Amino acid sequence: MIDEPIFNAAITMVVSIVVLALILFLVKKYTPKLRGINSVSDFKIEARLPLAPKSSLFIVTVEGNRFLIGSGESCVNLIKELGPLKVNASESTEDKTTFSSHLKQSITKKKI
Repeated sequence: MIDEPIFNAAITMVVSIVVLALILFLVKKYTPKLRGINSVSDFKIEARLPLAPKSSLFIVTVEGNRFLIGSGESCVNLIKELGPLKVNASESTEDKTTFSSHLKQSITKKKI
């Protein structure tokens, strides 16, 4: 038969693992709400331009504000705040989603 101290240790270990799993579940479930991120729609990657195997340029929208972000092997940098997206009626639907059109739009906007 199993010795009582070994049985008590096994029961204690199982209970500890269950409690830790419950804590982990609760933290994962409620942490995004505590940080103020309400939904996935608050953050959107509009376009990505790969520059090298481990570096890219991104245009991202966070809560309506657009940013040009560069990511490298060891860092992520904010290059420029682009402001909210303004689409011209003359642009086609396909042009609206390309990286080059976003970049051209932000450059022309800056020149004006």
